[in-house]
Amino acid sequence: MPWTAELWTYKGDLAGAKYELTQQIERLLLRTKCQAMKVALSDMRGNFRKEVSSDYKSNRTHISRPVLFAALRDVLRNQYQAVVLPRLEGDDLVSMWATEPGMDTVVCSIDKDCRGIPGVLYNPMKDSFLDVSAEEADRFFLSQVLTGDRVDGYVGCPGIGPKRAAGLMANVPTADLWHAVIVPAYQTAGLSESTALRNARCARLLRHGEYNPATGEVKLWEP
Repeated sequence: MPWTAELWTYKGDLAGAKYELTQQIERLLLRTKCQAMKVALSDMRGNFRKEVSSDYKSNRTHISRPVLFAALRDVLRNQYQAVVLPRLEGDDLVSMWATEPGMDTVVCSIDKDCRGIPGVLYNPMKDSFLDVSAEEADRFFLSQVLTGDRVDGYVGCPGIGPKRAAGLMANVPTADLWHAVIVPAYQTAGLSESTALRNARCARLLRHGEYNPATGEVKLWEP
């Protein structure tokens, strides 16, 4: 709202936002034919990846959040029992739930990082379903170690984009990718395996059994 040439304020329609939020959730349930849902939120106080790399999401510190951001988080927690666990992102929670043995789930997200979760992924923005195998999830994650993710603040291996990463990884068994492709690529760029490992721990979403909710301890990924 521009009150004067120099005085601007923001306002939010909380009632309208709450209505749209509930409608979106109902649409997700109908589209995925799920009988129940769990909502995951990121812990705003800390993130274990920032302990792995100080650069992780450091490029987002200047971004202002929507005016109703905190209010809608409260709606999700109070009305939908949204879950927040210390030091984790919402994507980690979703990944841990989806990989729990015996679970029949659909992950609903527009975030491409969720292609690193084995199982069924629904993208509501594209209205598309993707059935991701365990091997496809692992290969997607390892490709991110090469390409990095500038949105999340880790750059990957210099000079390697998605096309080159796909070419380097082609015809190499998933179990051999770390030592046969990723480490040599980093070394060729003058970087160490420890740099590759740091990026891998930023890129990988946690899976079932890799987090202790009683202590907040994270089992960091190892090659």
